[in-house]
Amino acid sequence: MAPDIALYVPAGKWHDAFLDTHYTYIDMRPYAWGAQQKAFTKGWWTHNEYAGADLYAHGPYPDYDGYVNWKAGQLPLPPGYSIDFMHFAVEVAIDLLLKNQDHDLGEKMLKAAVFRSPGDRDLLLRVLAWKYKRVDWVTLVSAELAFRSLVTRYATALALCAPFDRLALGQLGVQLAKELYGIDGITEQQLLGLLDAAVTLCAPDYMVPIEAAIQAMK
Repeated sequence: MAPDIALYVPAGKWHDAFLDTHYTYIDMRPYAWGAQQKAFTKGWWTHNEYAGADLYAHGPYPDYDGYVNWKAGQLPLPPGYSIDFMHFAVEVAIDLLLKNQDHDLGEKMLKAAVFRSPGDRDLLLRVLAWKYKRVDWVTLVSAELAFRSLVTRYATALALCAPFDRLALGQLGVQLAKELYGIDGITEQQLLGLLDAAVTLCAPDYMVPIEAAIQAMK
């Protein structure tokens, strides 16, 4: 999940953040020290839009016709909502569906965020800030902290037993709609209805792109 820190960079602070982490990304595997950082860099590599999981989720540039975007386009778009928010709803729905197969998914995500090794952050600093000078260290650290805080909130909700996981994600979604997408006025009930629609839409075939990504990355 770590490359998504690019989405939490303050405006004007890291101009090519998404490119650096998702497209013309730097392969950090040669710079890893020890087993912990080596594992982190393998995870970092599996995320990218070039050959990683995001390619199968979002589709190749410039069409972006991957599974998540395709499904987001099938959801009804109420006035004031954005297609990016529909994208978010689809990804939450897929997490809920995956949790039916792996009941510990939320707890795994929570542990990854809460117990993130300081060595992982230090590796990002060493490569992105100091060696390649893509971003200053203050911006990188603050973006990583903001993203990890969000993941902790999200994973705490996902880790709850059903139906409390869905209700907590609905409450969080109302907050994120305003914080991340600039959408005001969405009620918790409206968001829960949107999640239900997204789950129903994705349930028959959500494993297809996931299995494709796994086989391709192998």
